[in-house]
Amino acid sequence: MKCLHEVLASDLQSFYNGLAVKMKTNSGMTIKELIVVIFLMATITVGSIPLFYWLKTQSRERELHEFVEVLKSGIAAWHYKSVVTQNTDVYPAFLDINPVEQKCENCFQFILPRELSDHLWYKKGPTEYLYSTNGNYKNITDFSEAGDFQITYTPLLGQVSIKKL
Repeated sequence: MKCLHEVLASDLQSFYNGLAVKMKTNSGMTIKELIVVIFLMATITVGSIPLFYWLKTQSRERELHEFVEVLKSGIAAWHYKSVVTQNTDVYPAFLDINPVEQKCENCFQFILPRELSDHLWYKKGPTEYLYSTNGNYKNITDFSEAGDFQITYTPLLGQVSIKKL
């Protein structure tokens, strides 16, 4: 008659032997399954790249619209200050002293507490600015690539308008 520990030891030994046989026969993924998984991962990755660029453009457009609202608030604050301190109902004639047809090095320094130095902005005229949403800087002098906006300031009315080009 076998002792309890001998029975358990033999059962344990047979369990491990059976497990080893199963592990030897179950070798994991086949090459076909591996190719399918890699193909699916590549498809998902390639499919998400255009979405990333679309989201990037959308975020820049949203940033532009928010910035225009800040610019309008700055112009209104300048106007209220001129009414209170100088008793004149005027708006600023210019938003900055940057030369025209140049990238903005310190745009809007008359209106904003900090000037804007951003490579996405281009000063087209005395009161006209262009904004690139797609970051294509090859045509920085004329901003002829698609997806740009034009910001126009009307000094007599103190209005800022935005137009998609």
